Amino acid sequence: MNNINQQKVENSNVGANKKYWLNYTIEALKPISTEATVELANTMGKSIQQALLLNNMLVDFFVIGGIANNTHIELQKTVDILLLFKGYKNNDDDNLTPGNPGLDDIQLFRHNTEMYLKNKFPEAQFDNSLSLSLKLYNLPLSCDFCYYFGYRQTDKIQASGNSSQTKSIKLFNSKLSVFENLEPLSVTKRLMFKDKKTKGNAIPLIRILKNLKADAPSPISLTGHDITCIVYSMEDYTLTKQPGQIMFLLLEISLFLKALIEDPFLKRSLKGPDNSLLTKAKNDTLFIRGVYGLKNEVDLLIKNLIQEVDLYTNIYNYTIVQ
Repeated sequence: MNNINQQKVENSNVGANKKYWLNYTIEALKPISTEATVELANTMGKSIQQALLLNNMLVDFFVIGGIANNTHIELQKTVDILLLFKGYKNNDDDNLTPGNPGLDDIQLFRHNTEMYLKNKFPEAQFDNSLSLSLKLYNLPLSCDFCYYFGYRQTDKIQASGNSSQTKSIKLFNSKLSVFENLEPLSVTKRLMFKDKKTKGNAIPLIRILKNLKADAPSPISLTGHDITCIVYSMEDYTLTKQPGQIMFLLLEISLFLKALIEDPFLKRSLKGPDNSLLTKAKNDTLFIRGVYGLKNEVDLLIKNLIQEVDLYTNIYNYTIVQ
């Protein structure tokens, strides 16, 4: 992001740079490339597929989380990958053995995967403390990997069960996910759908709020997930502005943050792209303090932008003054 954090501190006194705040806003709206991380995650999944095929085990893999959706200043340091056991390969063709695999098969599946990864990355560290899960970290790579093991039922398209009893998976961040309700990349799809419905305004607004949080002179007690939930919970019509008219979006988010502070019922209804309520917002004074801090940064940006552009300026067509 061209070191925006440092730029904002160094240029807080605009002085001769009359287009500083506009330049900052345009830079803050730019997406981050996640192509390298996505490619790395896919390469890791495919290498496990090929390795287990040598043991006549057929598997699928899905990236289910951990990769930024072009809304973060920095890429997250972990990637969550769901590995699904489809069955055993017959010696003469690719047909599967009939029936669903049992728990012993899934445990063998994880064991073979762990042995392969330990051989491939002997310098890495492993955490296998969670049932049918495996974390690979301290890699000579750009991120850590968390693997979750399950199977695909013959009568369902969706993944279901790391065991036939629980049908759930415990992620390393302590959050429980039910396999049969899990659609790989569903959170990303919902966020992209929200963005599409709002003429491409939802995700850029999340980006700029995360930049404002990171660049605030005092810490803002909101996580990236909190900010995503706030924008995702806004009504579509409030975000459906003409593309590039950032001033209208900033005014809408300022009003929404004000309403969050004043209306406890609105605060308790915040929901993220995973359709889960932001429960900590119900009675968390730290959350409200963060909302105050973010609103102050938004209002400061609005105040300074007014001196440089009018409400109807389309910043996507604006020539940045260096």
